[in-house]
Amino acid sequence: MQRDVAISALLISCVVVGLTTMEVPAQTPAAFTWRMEDRFGSSRADFAPVPVVTPTAEYIHAPQRLVHFDACPASGQSAPGASYVWRIDGAAPVEAGCRYDYTFAALGTHRVELTVMTGGAAAVTGQTIVLRDHLIVSLGDSYASGEGVPDVEGEYAISFPPCRAAGTLSFRTPCVEQVVRPVQWSNAVCHRSSWAGPAQAALAIERADPHSTVTFISLACAGASIDGGLLGPHRGQTPQVDALARLLCPPAAACSGADQQRRIDALVISIGGNDLMFSEIITYCATSIFGCTGVHQSGQSPLTAAQQTLAAIGTRYVALFRAINERLSVTQVYLTENADATVGVDGEYCAIGGFPYGLRISSADVAWLQQNLLTKLNNTERAVSRTLGWVFIDGIANRFHGHGYCAADGWFVTYPESWRRQGDDEGTMHPNRQGHLIYAQRISAVVGAALSAVPRAGASSR
Repeated sequence: MQRDVAISALLISCVVVGLTTMEVPAQTPAAFTWRMEDRFGSSRADFAPVPVVTPTAEYIHAPQRLVHFDACPASGQSAPGASYVWRIDGAAPVEAGCRYDYTFAALGTHRVELTVMTGGAAAVTGQTIVLRDHLIVSLGDSYASGEGVPDVEGEYAISFPPCRAAGTLSFRTPCVEQVVRPVQWSNAVCHRSSWAGPAQAALAIERADPHSTVTFISLACAGASIDGGLLGPHRGQTPQVDALARLLCPPAAACSGADQQRRIDALVISIGGNDLMFSEIITYCATSIFGCTGVHQSGQSPLTAAQQTLAAIGTRYVALFRAINERLSVTQVYLTENADATVGVDGEYCAIGGFPYGLRISSADVAWLQQNLLTKLNNTERAVSRTLGWVFIDGIANRFHGHGYCAADGWFVTYPESWRRQGDDEGTMHPNRQGHLIYAQRISAVVGAALSAVPRAGASSR
């Protein structure tokens, strides 16, 4: 009896020793991550211009989305001896590596299952994923289009007046002596650029969430106002609201109302400066012998006209509100605050110069313009947004203080810079790339927070 017990103990000890020295294949877990391929942005980590062109209805309504799945171990390679079988929405299983790309035919909820076979053992997991796409639209004026920051800056050799170009003597504007490199825009008529704040904001929103994409539309056009640009034609372009309504109607469909369009998640608008004729005011102030403090102004001066328009501009925003509600399907409208180019270092008001013949706008005149037009326009837009149920994206004007037109670290394009980089004066006093980045940060913070707050119904795993 004792001998049998001793033999049994010896056998048990041998088995135990054998288990500690024998290699047993470890079961590879079947967990996986997933991300949607960027739709608007590029795959580069740094910002590279993504062409912002007038999109087609096919682009806006395309339902397909490429999704990248990753179940690779830390090594980044498939586990030795492991096989990976993917199954999408109950379709036939597909054996692939630990990385698998699949193009879904539609957005919405989908079921993804993964089986990992290792040494005869199977590990299974599944996730219900929700593919989302945010439609972000930018409408408005030159601040929205990207005036002053072309996709590719040109290089122009210029001379100041009096000068001669193409045999013509010019006393008012600089002459382009040589085009070393022509400027490039995503849309040359509207000076639409990929460096514009709304475009960069859309890019940031897309990159912030691997589980959603962004469809971005920009119809913004330099020089646009509410009546001439958004609601009426401008530079030969269809009114932006009308053009957008047509684009949001699915291809081959005849939409009889906004309820048949694709819904806009975020409609971002920059408008108002051209309604007050800011460009004409700058020219007037630089050349007027009386200055432009609003004193001794005739009824024909752009300053008088701007003050009159400002007093009644609320009715124009109401007309825009009605057109948007009648023509478009929108979740939320956002109105952006206007940047402030008037404050330089230490809170001092800028004198704006660089014009031909040494013309400039004094710091006193600039202070008057800021206090009586720009600040009042921003305050009016804030009040209008509150009344109409729009979201006013503020925190922009103050961010530019200390970086005004005259600052060494300025965030605005100067008159000479505009001529050298794009061959005209239209970029003057518009944000430069750093300035548009500030716009983008505020827009992406406000709009991104609203979009990320939408519940992701159906997401689960087992």
